[in-house]
Amino acid sequence: MTKAKQQTEKGSAAIEFAIVMTMLFPLFFGMLIAGMTAGRGIQAVQFTRDLGHMYGLGVDFSQTLSQNTVAKLAQGLDTSPTGSGVIILSQIKLVAQADCDDNAVTSGCLVGQDVFMHRLVLGNPGFRTSNFGTPASNLMDSSGNIIPLTYLTSTAVAASNVGSGANRLLPTVPPGGQVWVCETYFTLPALSFLNVFGIPVNGIYSVTYF
Repeated sequence: MTKAKQQTEKGSAAIEFAIVMTMLFPLFFGMLIAGMTAGRGIQAVQFTRDLGHMYGLGVDFSQTLSQNTVAKLAQGLDTSPTGSGVIILSQIKLVAQADCDDNAVTSGCLVGQDVFMHRLVLGNPGFRTSNFGTPASNLMDSSGNIIPLTYLTSTAVAASNVGSGANRLLPTVPPGGQVWVCETYFTLPALSFLNVFGIPVNGIYSVTYF
């Protein structure tokens, strides 16, 4: 009788252990994801803010020296062309009538339209596109600049999600004004093994503007 009871208790203990593990397993990985995401997120936000500030001050990140500075600021965030992140720099302008007059554009001027004056992508462009649109690459020079005649008249360089409204991501730019935007996205390669278990691991997106 005692032996049978012990066998029953062993079986019950195994079932209880299995039940507990089904709850602890996702809890453990949830804590792991949350902890690593928080740490990398803080790092990404600071990096984005520093880079955006420099961009707003006129630093040309198409130059090798400036790109070397980006790699130093990254501090472990892989910003190489085959790395685990992407940096998207955009200069956006709200076209005013004065812009058209100053550049002798008499017809077809995009007055009241947000347009790109500059776009530069660093890192691995395959991970993410900008939340503000993508200007046609054939309308930019090798440094990412777009000439006034183009951004004043071509809808192929129009920007979106700028201004007032629930779905807007940037504040309204005053007519003729400009805003410098830095977007970054970094994956979490250390957690990629979780995909094997069907647990999706999203990257970290950050944006700042000046």
